[in-house]
Amino acid sequence: MKYYPIQLDVSGKPVLVVGGGEVATRRVLGLLESGARVTVVAPVLSAELKKMAEKKLVVLVERAFREVDLGGVLLVFASTSDNRVNKEVAHHCRRRKILCNVVDTPDLCDFVVPSRITRGDFMVTVSTDGRVPFLARQVRLELEKIFGPEMEVLLEILAKKRKHFLEEGKTVFMEKLSRLDLTPLREILRHGFKGDKIASQAERWIDEKMGLIER
Repeated sequence: MKYYPIQLDVSGKPVLVVGGGEVATRRVLGLLESGARVTVVAPVLSAELKKMAEKKLVVLVERAFREVDLGGVLLVFASTSDNRVNKEVAHHCRRRKILCNVVDTPDLCDFVVPSRITRGDFMVTVSTDGRVPFLARQVRLELEKIFGPEMEVLLEILAKKRKHFLEEGKTVFMEKLSRLDLTPLREILRHGFKGDKIASQAERWIDEKMGLIER
C-alpha cells in the first residue's frame, strides 16, 4: 500500500478542479457533497457544471489552466483528457506543496479517491491504490447490497447511546455496547421495523440485549 488512508474535512475549504468533462463533473459532485468551495477551470465545460454555476454551487472559469489558479487552494484535481495539461498542473502543485490528484495517473498523484458507499455518516471505502479503479467500483457495487440505508439509522442510534454512556461515565455499559452483535439488528432495521418509531424500537432492542430493561 502506497497511500495512507485518511478522511479530510473539506467543508468550506477551497478546492480546484481542472477540467470540464464527465470525470471533472463527478469530482465536483463528490466535493459538493462534502461541503467544499469548488472552483472549476476549463475552456469547455459540461452542461451539468454550467447548471451548478447558475445555482451558485461552484465558480466556473472558462479558459485554460494558469498557475495563478492555484492561489489559496487546499486540494487540486487535474481531471482533463489532456495528459500534458494534467502533468503541468501536477508540476505546479508539487512546486507549491499543494496536494494533487491526477486522473488515471497514480504516479503523479499525491492522493487517490477511493470508491465509496455513504449512508449518512456511515462510509465504506474501497481502494486499489489507483491501479485498477474499475475493480474498486465492482467491489463497491457488491458492498452496496450488503450495507443499505439501515446503516444510517443504526449509526445514529449507536452514536446517541455512546454519547449518553460517555457523559454519564458508564464505562461498563460502553464495553457491553461495543461487544454487542449488531447483525440481527441490522436485519431487523432492513426488513422488520416500520413507521416513524423505528429508532425507538431499535433502541429498545439494544437495551434488552444489554440487560438494561426486561423483555
